[in-house]
Amino acid sequence: MGQVNDFEQYLKIKGKSESTVNSYIGAFKLINQIAKENNIPEIESWETSNVEEFAHQIKKDQSFIDRNTSGNNMYSAALNHYIKFMEVKEDTTLFKIPPIIPFENFKWRWAVTTPSEGINSPEILIGVLRILYKHNGQKHTTQEFQDDLLELQTELETRIDLAKVDRGLNKNIIENSGQYWKALKLLENSTGGIINLTRLGISMAEDNPSYDDFIRHLYSNFTLPNVHIESNEIIQEWRVNNIEVSPIKLIFNILFEIKRQSKSPSNWYISPEELKDIIIPLSVYSKLPMRQYVNEIFGYRSNTQPYKSWPNCTPGDNDFRMVKEYLLFLSNFGYLDLIELKDKSKRYYLNSKSINVLEKDYEPIVNEIDIKNDLIKQISFDIKSFQADCKSAGLVYTDKLITRFVSSLLTKPFVILTGLSGSGKTKLSQAYVQWICQEESQYRIIPVGADWTNREPLLGYPNALKPEEYVKPDSGVIDLILQASSNPELPHFLILDEMNLSHVERYFADFLSVMESNEEIPLYADGTVDNGVPSKLKVPANLFIIGTVNIDETTNMFSPKVLDRANTIEFRINNSEMEGFLGKANDLNMKALLAKGANMAQNFISLSNIKSFTTKDLDVITKTLLNFFGELQKTGAEFGYRSASEILRLINQLDTLNNVLTTSEKLDIAIMQKLLPKLHGSRRKLSPILETLGGFCLTKDLKVVKDVFDKVDFDYSNDKVLYPLSLEKIARMYKGAVDNGFASYAEA
Repeated sequence: MGQVNDFEQYLKIKGKSESTVNSYIGAFKLINQIAKENNIPEIESWETSNVEEFAHQIKKDQSFIDRNTSGNNMYSAALNHYIKFMEVKEDTTLFKIPPIIPFENFKWRWAVTTPSEGINSPEILIGVLRILYKHNGQKHTTQEFQDDLLELQTELETRIDLAKVDRGLNKNIIENSGQYWKALKLLENSTGGIINLTRLGISMAEDNPSYDDFIRHLYSNFTLPNVHIESNEIIQEWRVNNIEVSPIKLIFNILFEIKRQSKSPSNWYISPEELKDIIIPLSVYSKLPMRQYVNEIFGYRSNTQPYKSWPNCTPGDNDFRMVKEYLLFLSNFGYLDLIELKDKSKRYYLNSKSINVLEKDYEPIVNEIDIKNDLIKQISFDIKSFQADCKSAGLVYTDKLITRFVSSLLTKPFVILTGLSGSGKTKLSQAYVQWICQEESQYRIIPVGADWTNREPLLGYPNALKPEEYVKPDSGVIDLILQASSNPELPHFLILDEMNLSHVERYFADFLSVMESNEEIPLYADGTVDNGVPSKLKVPANLFIIGTVNIDETTNMFSPKVLDRANTIEFRINNSEMEGFLGKANDLNMKALLAKGANMAQNFISLSNIKSFTTKDLDVITKTLLNFFGELQKTGAEFGYRSASEILRLINQLDTLNNVLTTSEKLDIAIMQKLLPKLHGSRRKLSPILETLGGFCLTKDLKVVKDVFDKVDFDYSNDKVLYPLSLEKIARMYKGAVDNGFASYAEA
């Protein structure tokens, strides 16, 4: 299973969650079974020349189609990723010819010509610097200077002989290793043993720094060749070959690019071997994009053998130790986290400090051939494009329903779709995410289980048997949230299918809470887990949650807390819509939607960040909402400031997407989605209120009970109806209350 093992590694490098990788590898069992039945070789033996042909044949098999549909397209996704994997194996952008070493003595030296791990720590570096500052302008060969070094040596209990008391006054750490402070541009070159600190050195000694400015300075200014430690001959070799390297910047920029390309924090590291075998040989190419470094590092992690022929830039006994000091220095100063594995190998990981201090300075170069990570050229969002593409794919939705759905997502990233089973709630959600998303990793469609009694199916749990381990859910929700956080310019979607099969408040309470507080969801106590899962999870603004709801005896009702935080859209099918569907029913072509709107994704995110209220016809809107507020208050279903704000935002977003809608139409949508959903109760309680609310939806020329509720075939498109969507719903609820003694917004 060599090729399948390589595919598994490829998926992990691409940042797929463990559950997703296992699902794709598991899918091969079915694929191989179908291949056998169709006289196709097993997937392990496929080649680049035939992979698409074999995949196409398997996708046409009816048993594959059935299993794929019931499995949320997991099997076709596995095949599609396998095709991409085979293409990557033939990728001509990877280095096929090893880099060429520019001159014999090309090396990355750190701050001294021999390794200096002992002084490569903030306690010693800054401690000695402060003593240098105290004696600035004086010689370092005095008794007072030696006494201060000895005091620091005793205080730190270091094995490093800073003072060298038994060697006399003219021998100390500065005499032996003063170039360390010079190489970092803290100490100037001087003659006669005079201490002459640089401005940076004085600032570092005076200000008791947090090191941020110092590391930021090294990131921007530390370059090779280092004129403080290299001979003129070596410096000339660098310059003749037109080579200059900013090693600190390069190390961090590669890590930031790894972070961009892999959504799994477990990949955000550099090992000393990768620095030695990959990064340093490639650093001779001054304009090489970070993407190329990362490609080679991922290739090295998969298989080191092809890199054996690359040049060795650490031929001396101490050269590799010198290279490791770059990473050790950054770890000692708190900007990389060192993790030592069981085999004693070391990895230096990005941490929150390096991300917060330095990542904003990283400007990745966008390259057209980088399929996964570079954004498609963006244009303005156009709702009409999605409406037209839905029709082309065979989906039957009115333009108004699509506008309501997208406007609701833009207003607040939590939408509930309710109504008749089989009316297209999940299909609309699936259609939109496939249309707007660049990759399928941007969304998850998760069936809610009736046994979901806590948050574990969505957020996982700490392993009681292994306290250092956090068990991520198979649903992939944590990976989705982390990916969304890392890619704020791209929308991500969590679709909870049949959301009310279990009590929503039991498994979704954390999400409901942070929607308002903008705080983080705590997962475990800080410092107890070490497997790449953060202790607190922030739900980013570019994560949109869609819940679909069916109402029957197996489902649960939503509480006001849930309904308050969402726009609720009801799906109904009328006679004319069913007649039109039956007249031209055909198979859906969901593939026609794939990434068709990905070039509008950025603008979609920008629109969702608009929090403006509508100002157009505000007097009319205010009067209408106050009328409804007063009547709803009688049943305890009145709305609060949150709902009022979201109604005004919804009307504003409706106007942004479709400025031909009238104020009455926009109010009708807002009433239907934000005010009516909380209504429920007995006939005695509801009937009088429904009569009044129905009256608000009409001109004074009609009587609501006589002319609407008592009519079997009332025409809701009548020009005397102000709010047809809302009136039709109110009429159905009224009839339900009369016939059954009870009514609610949610209908079976």
